[in-house]
Amino acid sequence: MRQPKQLLFRLPLVCAFYIVTSCQPSEQADLGTGPTVRDSSGVRIVELPGALLSDLPSWSIAEQPDLAIGLVEGPEPYLFGRIADAAKLESGQLVVLDGQARVIRVFDGEGLFLSEMSGYGEGPAELQDPTVFRTVGDTAIALYDRLLRKIAVFNVNEGFVETEKVMLEGCPPHDPRIPLPSCYVSGLLNDLTRVVTGFGPRSPSLNTQPGETATSGRRVRSFGLADGNSVTTLDTVLSETTTYVHDSKWLWFISTAFDWSGGFVAGKDRVVVATNSTFEYRVWLGDGRLGSIVRVDTTASQLRSSHLDPIRAWAASGESPYDPSRYLAEAPFPDTIPFFGEVLVDEVGRVWLAEYGPDVELLPREFWDWTVFAADGLPQARIRTRSPSDLLEIGEDYVLMRLVDDLGVHTLGLFDLLRG
Repeated sequence: MRQPKQLLFRLPLVCAFYIVTSCQPSEQADLGTGPTVRDSSGVRIVELPGALLSDLPSWSIAEQPDLAIGLVEGPEPYLFGRIADAAKLESGQLVVLDGQARVIRVFDGEGLFLSEMSGYGEGPAELQDPTVFRTVGDTAIALYDRLLRKIAVFNVNEGFVETEKVMLEGCPPHDPRIPLPSCYVSGLLNDLTRVVTGFGPRSPSLNTQPGETATSGRRVRSFGLADGNSVTTLDTVLSETTTYVHDSKWLWFISTAFDWSGGFVAGKDRVVVATNSTFEYRVWLGDGRLGSIVRVDTTASQLRSSHLDPIRAWAASGESPYDPSRYLAEAPFPDTIPFFGEVLVDEVGRVWLAEYGPDVELLPREFWDWTVFAADGLPQARIRTRSPSDLLEIGEDYVLMRLVDDLGVHTLGLFDLLRG
């Protein structure tokens, strides 16, 4: 096999971007101490001194893919409107969801087209708005369709298997001001357990006028599991605040920069719940048990005016679609920088936490820097990647990535994950 280069995503020796201070260890941490692991009523508690995160091995993603699927011109199965998700099966087959055509395409391990399933419509085997994509066993794919409120299962060798309507019960009280359900299926585990996100109302309700800037209150977001339609709530976090800027021409809104929040992400057989007011994440198992809690003893860095300078520079460049001057002057920024931003969980249970950066609408960026924790909660490595939205699946030693060229053409790339 060709030996890939190790250039494009090489992690620098310092923390990325202008938030270098946010990953410094706590002043109270003893540099000579290691992790503390204990059991508390069957829950694994891992406590880590922040110093451990500053001296980890560097991983990287190969510069060139081992395999690329997709063409600018050619046979229709290789032309993608929008690659929404993808998975690699144990057989080596690759399954790609085209979110524009609402079709599932199957390719062999060499990238040759094998079959196509589904399509746009309301029939049992058809899709309209597939938002969740999960492998089930060795040969099946399950999808949740948000508009049709159903789970559809396909066998990559035999085609459509079954569909099941989802009518969730036990959701949080509905907010009458929002014409949407108060909970929805946000993920699937590989045994088809539904991962459900619920949310409460924002307080207070905002009604801005031209020339005004306002910031919403926080919402309580709940996470639960549903076996069938009955939801059991297991954990809650608080969302970030949103700042609304009502200019003379339009109203625009964006997550308040440097605001801490919490969230959850579904993996193959677990859900990770992360908080950002403290450096902590919790791992819930598919049977509803809390499996582990990982805490890092580190102190949040103070937010200074200089941290907003890159946003000001981007606005002054004339390339920003917004004029954030009022936003920067009036938004209620917090006193400290969040511990992390994005959260991922890969196919082998590793947890990836990205260093915090402001919303890309305020400040575009090309790279994200991550700390990777093993499934047992111990820190493993640091790595730099492209946008998290393009990381479709991370396996033991590979990454499936969506590639988009200057013409907007989508290609699926299978890259080696180099764990040097």
